[in-house]
Amino acid sequence: MFGSAQVFMERGTSEPSVQELIERAGVSRRTFYAYFSDKQDVMHAIYLLGVERLLTECEEKHRVAGSCEELINGIIEAHLRSAWLYPRLMYVLGGEAQHQDSPLYPTRIDAMNQIGAWYRECATSPVDPLIVNTTLLALEMAVRLKLREDDEGNSVSDASIAHLRSTLKYIAERLLLSTP
Repeated sequence: MFGSAQVFMERGTSEPSVQELIERAGVSRRTFYAYFSDKQDVMHAIYLLGVERLLTECEEKHRVAGSCEELINGIIEAHLRSAWLYPRLMYVLGGEAQHQDSPLYPTRIDAMNQIGAWYRECATSPVDPLIVNTTLLALEMAVRLKLREDDEGNSVSDASIAHLRSTLKYIAERLLLSTP
């Protein structure tokens, strides 16, 4: 998966062939197919690892958060860690996951729904799910736009992450935390 992730970061998701993934990983075709059915299967496995890591961090914050604001700040920090540690991969696979016909799309939507459910659980009064999901999509899009601005995730800096943090907090405060 590591070798495949490198190929996806370098060439995107549509161009590389299974043969390129196999060569980069240094495994035989037989070994590749023992674990994955095709290129999209390995792409989904890589994406799923990132989403599971993100959800684990968000779930922990949900468990210990004393307020919705703490939860949202924890969700923002979890996304920022991904944007800092894996910016190019996040840009490439995150872009792929936005296509409804992508095998990554259902995983993306399930993660958004789970994070939204945690937020609604912490709210002291009912919150419109449309407002929650719209806010989560706005946060996701802000990360994507910043990564695109930073050479599609190739040149993310401390300043970029700081700017992104303040933008995400601004969005969350205006759209979600200020809702009655």
